[in-house]
Amino acid sequence: MLGFMQEMVEAEPKIFKKYADTVMEMMKNIVFDASKEQGLKEQAIEIIINILERIPSIFKNHENKLKSILEMIISTMVFLIKVGFNGF
Repeated sequence: MLGFMQEMVEAEPKIFKKYADTVMEMMKNIVFDASKEQGLKEQAIEIIINILERIPSIFKNHENKLKSILEMIISTMVFLIKVGFNGF
């Protein structure tokens, strides 16, 4: 499912402009859910980063959204450090 969403973001990012807050919350829930596998969490972050790259205006003047993205990235980095970067 996230793979399809990733393709949509790459092909037609403006579709997500109206739903950016919902997508952000959904991806944040995936990243911080301990029961989700790491690959899924990384895909969720990639989707958010792709939206940010393609429609930066939706994040302009929204410090809380940018903070949330950084929290997701740092959380993933800390996890990878703890497990010793296995698979990279």
